[in-house]
Amino acid sequence: MKTVTSLLFILFLFAASFVQAAPVRVVATIEPLADWARMVGGDDVTVETLLAPGHSPHTYDPTPGDMRKTVEASVFLKVGLHLDDWADHIANAGTSRDGVTTPCQLLSLGDWLKASALLPDLSGIEPKSGVVTRIGHAGAHDDGDEAHHHEEGHGTDPHFWLDPILAQRCVDEIARALCVVAPERADCWKAGAARARGELAVLDDVLSSTVASCSRREIACFHDGYKYLAARYGLIRVAVIEEYAGKAPGERYLIELVRDIKRSKLTAIFAEPQMSSRIANVIAQEAGVRVLILDPLGGTPGRETYLKNMRANAAAIRDALK
Repeated sequence: MKTVTSLLFILFLFAASFVQAAPVRVVATIEPLADWARMVGGDDVTVETLLAPGHSPHTYDPTPGDMRKTVEASVFLKVGLHLDDWADHIANAGTSRDGVTTPCQLLSLGDWLKASALLPDLSGIEPKSGVVTRIGHAGAHDDGDEAHHHEEGHGTDPHFWLDPILAQRCVDEIARALCVVAPERADCWKAGAARARGELAVLDDVLSSTVASCSRREIACFHDGYKYLAARYGLIRVAVIEEYAGKAPGERYLIELVRDIKRSKLTAIFAEPQMSSRIANVIAQEAGVRVLILDPLGGTPGRETYLKNMRANAAAIRDALK
């Protein structure tokens, strides 16, 4: 009888260990945030992304399948700053186990950066302004409510994830949230965040050296979502194909755009895989330039991870600035 009891006790301990070791479920609205969670959590997290590759967060409409993905999620990551408000009504309130509900950690990373005075002031840095604003690597400051981001109509540019330095801040916040829902693995989360910061620092070096090796700084983007990237590395956005995200430019705007591209003596303009390249191809033909890809989201073959996608973007920028 004692032997049977001992075996049952061992099986109980094994089962308890298995439950404790179950991966933490994380849901993110876009792939860059999802990949940051994977960088921090490794095999100790399972991550679902709501926005499928090829879709734009500016125009996305969530599906019933997206709601199913949020069931039992312990951490919910969103961009915030009004970019992915569409996710608010499907964000899960918490997970229930054995009659006990654990609140889901809802992280609106852009709003957290802003509230923490970590978003740089990019007010007045508009296309064709000719202004090069460099974000200091030692830190950033509050942007107040002065920055204008016409795409969203709510103030602050939400595309902070394209800045690897701001990404380092975010992986620490993701690790903090994981420590709340699974404190017994706090050392794991902190170590993962440290590794992620190191990889992101290397990415920052790659982007810095890439732009430094180029003789010019002017770029033409598909939509005006690259303020942080441009400001971090001293690029000048001289033209934007879509005046507002998701809105086709008018004839007069296109004429002025072609004129600006020719005047700036660009050799290439950027399209995005989430948007139709038809307009970019027409502009390129009129202006006599090439079309390259600058992908804000990744998650596609060759760009499966945040690091791979940003390295591919660095290569595209180098190609455009030859």
